[in-house]
Amino acid sequence: LRDVYKRQELLEANVNLVSMHRSMKDVAQAQDAAQIDAAAKAVNDEERAAHEHLVLAGERFLGGRADFVALEQAIADWKPIRDEVIRAMRDGRRTEAAQVRLINERMEKVRTFAKNKAAEFAEKASLEAARIMRTILIILAILITASLAAAVLISRGITVPLTALRHCMQRLAENDITVDVPGTSRKDEVGEMAATVLVFRDNARRIEHMKAEQEEQKRRAEAEKKHAMTDLADAFEASVRGIVQIVSSQSTELEASAQSLSS
Repeated sequence: LRDVYKRQELLEANVNLVSMHRSMKDVAQAQDAAQIDAAAKAVNDEERAAHEHLVLAGERFLGGRADFVALEQAIADWKPIRDEVIRAMRDGRRTEAAQVRLINERMEKVRTFAKNKAAEFAEKASLEAARIMRTILIILAILITASLAAAVLISRGITVPLTALRHCMQRLAENDITVDVPGTSRKDEVGEMAATVLVFRDNARRIEHMKAEQEEQKRRAEAEKKHAMTDLADAFEASVRGIVQIVSSQSTELEASAQSLSS
């Protein structure tokens, strides 16, 4: 990963150096002070960015820093020349062709150095990535083999109890709540599954018990209701019979009184 980061930083620095080169050409071709100032500012910005990327690349480099020092020195040696060109352009003195060629030569050396280093680190990063990939594949192969072996051993120990548990669940699905749940004493995953099935069976039993209680309560309520209706009918009949007797008695008395008066 360090080589990848170094490569990235050097590539970024190379981009900044190329932009510096272009900005210096803009300085040489500027037609007025505003263009010169804009191009000079671009040169300074790109130089500062290139320096920051080189510093980061150097911090992540585990080897000697001679290459980075040489690159930074090349940029430092080039700085006075480009400053002189910018001053000359601002003073109205056009840069001579020899100076421009010198700048181009210095810039080309700096760019070539950064480009070569980026390619070198990219190659190292590719080799390191390939090595890491080989190691990962070997580890994966070992893990897969170990997993398959463990799976075979584990399957032999859980196939029988799982089959018994499956038959138990089928009977529960058929509403057979008298079935015994196997494997509840185990301390592994099969035991956890058996405990879950046991909960379902016990819940089913409680539901059936509640249904039976509800049916019994319903039967009792119907019997009590029937008995209450019978008692009510008997009481009503007795009440009517009493009323009839009273009316009959009074009618007899009235009839007797009428006969007595007529005599």
